[in-house]
Amino acid sequence: MKIYISGPITIDPEHWREHFADAEEVLRFKYPEAEIINPLTLEDDPDYIEAQEHLEGEELYNWVMKRDIRYVTECTHIYALKGWEASKGARLEVFVGTSLGLKVLFEI
Repeated sequence: MKIYISGPITIDPEHWREHFADAEEVLRFKYPEAEIINPLTLEDDPDYIEAQEHLEGEELYNWVMKRDIRYVTECTHIYALKGWEASKGARLEVFVGTSLGLKVLFEI
């Protein structure tokens, strides 16, 4: 089992880090055998750090979404956080995931 956490980031700038970290903790408790992909932790990736140095605005957003979609395609499940429907990026991640047959788990 490999779970990608999807949820609102750009529309929740003050709380998204905490929300994603809490979700990862919940998933690790509920599915201890699962590999959890948290976009929050992908910020430490050297490619992301380099992209931030050279891209901004919509170009950086598009780069991040392409990276995140690659991660979605490697998972078996998506964990959709509350408010995902209001997020353009999360809607895209869930659409791609469900189109590829991933199971969607919804935060309650």
